[in-house]
Amino acid sequence: MSNEPIPIEDDEILYRRIPVSREWYVNGELHPEAFGPRKDEHSGISVYRKRFKSLEDVAQGKSRKGYFVVSLRVSDLKTCGITVEPRPEVEDGWDDAHAELPGLNAANRKTDEAEELQAILAELGVILPVEGPFVAETGGAQ
Repeated sequence: MSNEPIPIEDDEILYRRIPVSREWYVNGELHPEAFGPRKDEHSGISVYRKRFKSLEDVAQGKSRKGYFVVSLRVSDLKTCGITVEPRPEVEDGWDDAHAELPGLNAANRKTDEAEELQAILAELGVILPVEGPFVAETGGAQ
């Protein structure tokens, strides 16, 4: 743990957790809505840095049906003009793995620009394998 955010390198992989229950990943297709900001994501949608958090840890959450985990390359995001910022200050304290995509946030979630970014992320999200589903009850992939 550090007191300053650790810069994100271009060669890093980011994880985005997708609830199975929402059916945003079906038959190998990733729906842009998987990257839609929630009403409480004021500074950007959350992603996690593989460098600091395992795939299995990212896949843990409250959804009883579990999660898929999408992997994104930082270099691909930057090529498409998508900014990634480290945001280690989280509700529970400090998490070096936590980062955000500030271009998608609660304030702009209903805009054409946000829809465009979500579509780009859906395309980038299937370049690398989508993992899962992971279900908490069994502690692993199903």
